[in-house]
Amino acid sequence: MKEERLALWSLMLVEGLGHRLIKQLLAHFGSAVAVWQATPKQLKSVSGIGEKTIEQIKKAVYPHPRAQRAQQYLEQHPEIQWIDVRSSLYPVRLKRLLQAPVGFFLWGKPSVLQKPTIAVVGTRRMTPYGESSVKRFVEGLVKNHIHILSGLALGIDAVAHKSALAHGGVTSAVLAHGFQYLYPPQHKELAKQIIATRGALITPFFPDERPKAPNFPARNALIAALSDAVLIGEAYEQGGALITATYALRFERPVFAIPGRLNDPSYQGCLQWIAEKKAQLAYSPEQLLQQLQIPVSLFTEQTPSVSLNETEEKIVQIIQQHAPIHIEQLALLSEMPIEQLYLLLVELECKGVVKALPGNRYAVV
Repeated sequence: MKEERLALWSLMLVEGLGHRLIKQLLAHFGSAVAVWQATPKQLKSVSGIGEKTIEQIKKAVYPHPRAQRAQQYLEQHPEIQWIDVRSSLYPVRLKRLLQAPVGFFLWGKPSVLQKPTIAVVGTRRMTPYGESSVKRFVEGLVKNHIHILSGLALGIDAVAHKSALAHGGVTSAVLAHGFQYLYPPQHKELAKQIIATRGALITPFFPDERPKAPNFPARNALIAALSDAVLIGEAYEQGGALITATYALRFERPVFAIPGRLNDPSYQGCLQWIAEKKAQLAYSPEQLLQQLQIPVSLFTEQTPSVSLNETEEKIVQIIQQHAPIHIEQLALLSEMPIEQLYLLLVELECKGVVKALPGNRYAVV
């Protein structure tokens, strides 16, 4: 596993070799190690791999020193996980996208990425109206058990994270740098709270990657890709929030925008997107949820006093997404022996979280 990870990370550091081509190479050769062992003739048989790319692979360093440093960092920080496209923890939302990263680093609860998720984005230069509007929307969303995703930036991002935490919700942040840094530095405590309350910090960048301008579009793309929808809280005519929204449209995610005053510069982005019908007008959390048409069962809280461990949470999430699900399919998706799964399902039934249906099928209560 260690060698395979080093091989994959080294491929990610080959100049001109993007995530899509890496995924094609993995699918063709079965492993990253096998890619490095392949001959030029074997590499050329892969669609999209030309002479120039083969030359770049063959002259690249393997294992790359930066990949080795990343390996050392993860060994020193076991709380951080690497999740790539071959992992059962890799979100289904990303698997459907050719443009999605081959993997990412995660600090926190990976199961949070299976929850119904709305990204809340907006300007760093927010107005009092923008702040209060986002607080109201986030409060309504987390009361319906929506996971709030944003970018840990100043302004609307921070309000979205803090409001979710203030109302007992779960929130996660996608970063534009590696875990050896935190930007902005004044959000260090906020990042700790996110992890402590069953959320996660996520980044597609190596641990030693510094925050820099070219990284932010990739961060914004991942925010859009990991979401079921994007809500623009407040946005000028140009800015990172609209970049995220543009990626959302590309990934076929619905975009919503909170309208502001017609003469307010900080809402020109929202109003323009609504006018051009790129975004749907959002006037309440309830209306937004109705527009998304997500099954009500996803918002049904089991019992406030019920406590689930990570394995139980994973099983419940799979059942929610595939209900009514046969136990054999559940065993396949959870990668758990049926005998062990039966015992866990009995425990979840006793807790009032899931119910058994005829034909060895299960659903969430």
